[in-house]
Amino acid sequence: MRFSLGLFLGILLGAGGTFAWLERPWEVEEAAVESDAGPETAEAAQPDKKRKRRGRRGRRGAGAQAPQDQNPAEADQAIPTLTAADRALRWQGDSVALPPRSLDMADGDEARALSNGEIDRVIGGQSQPVIACIVEARGNAELEARIQVEMLVSGQGRVQRMRVRAPAYLFDNGFYPCARRAVMALRFPSTGAPTVVNAPYDLR
Repeated sequence: MRFSLGLFLGILLGAGGTFAWLERPWEVEEAAVESDAGPETAEAAQPDKKRKRRGRRGRRGAGAQAPQDQNPAEADQAIPTLTAADRALRWQGDSVALPPRSLDMADGDEARALSNGEIDRVIGGQSQPVIACIVEARGNAELEARIQVEMLVSGQGRVQRMRVRAPAYLFDNGFYPCARRAVMALRFPSTGAPTVVNAPYDLR
């Protein structure tokens, strides 16, 4: 299973509220689970063949049914058939936006948004718990999607609010509470000003 990660930095520029979006992509290999799935889209339903796979126990989607003549051990490793509803992307979580900010010339340059390098180091070094949540919720399902994690980071470096966009199948299998715990535990450098960070995870 391969996760391609990119992150975008939202910086509030002056009183006008203009945003600059800067991309810093990289890849993280997850060797614990392997997938030989062909190309699929996150929002379109495509029939999945049921095959045995080594790895985690698969959870079934809304349209998945195990053959009646299949023994329990085989059923646990069967690849579930996902419906269009299972693959549909949706947001779940808090409303994420930068709070109103007035310019105070007395503050000088002390308060600032997080830099790209600071975000790179945090997301690159602390993303494993988020990836583990994706792996656990996906199970044996053959599913490709771009999962977006959006968060508001305070000037003290703590995540104050977060939301995530992912396939319904992941949410139905416990992804949101797991991802929320992982994201809220992220710690960024203290810069004195809030920053909106959007970190996409490409599940392939």
